[in-house]
Amino acid sequence: MGSLLKDSFVHPEKIGRAKNLSKGKTFLYLLLLALIMMIPLSFQVSNILQNLHKDGQEIAANIPEFEIKDGTLTVPEKMKSYVQNTSTLSFFFDPNGDLDTTDVDRAVEQTSSFIGVAMLQKELYLNASLYYFSFDYTEFASLTPAQVRSPFEAMGSFGGAGSVFFAVALYFFVFLNLLVELLLFTLFANIFGTFWGNRQRFGETWKIVAVASTLPTVFFALLELLGLTPLFQLEAKGLIIMILFFMATRPATSSPGN
Repeated sequence: MGSLLKDSFVHPEKIGRAKNLSKGKTFLYLLLLALIMMIPLSFQVSNILQNLHKDGQEIAANIPEFEIKDGTLTVPEKMKSYVQNTSTLSFFFDPNGDLDTTDVDRAVEQTSSFIGVAMLQKELYLNASLYYFSFDYTEFASLTPAQVRSPFEAMGSFGGAGSVFFAVALYFFVFLNLLVELLLFTLFANIFGTFWGNRQRFGETWKIVAVASTLPTVFFALLELLGLTPLFQLEAKGLIIMILFFMATRPATSSPGN
């Protein structure tokens, strides 16, 4: 398997022998590819979580004292409604009835926030990208400022077990994404293979495509680590794989005179 990994970079014409890989070694190779794909993604997710934690702390520090009385948000002293936007979160505090859910949705769309939390006069509203939740205050009659601040303060923070679970879940997501990509590329490789008279079993093509994907996988992972995300990355990756697959499986040509 190590020699195939080397050949995928320096001798792509030799990766056709990947079709002889055992199922166990093929699985290990896929795990390695998924690990490569996960490295830049883990840095991106880590940055997002750090920003979430910082932004959550900022919002929590500014949440004023309030009470829920008769299903209505009230404050001890008269104050203006306010909106606090950060790079990842938006928080709306409206004890005066100046805003509604439409205003919240519009405001969140105009920012880079992933989540918008709104304490409106009569309801608690959550805008989480494509998901929207609304809760009447009668369901949260005993809601306190400390209870609202707590999830903001904890955002982006995981304990030891939580961090392990998150990492495993992220890796599993990357691995599934890799399988879907390779399935798509393998189907195309089988179709194109028929045009140059190279018919192989699906499993053999799958193994060759997996090894052929090493070079573009490493290349695009390095670009993402540098903060560069090319357009049409999936299409470019597929094109490179098809070229390498053709190099590895094209029929040998006879020399003139033989």
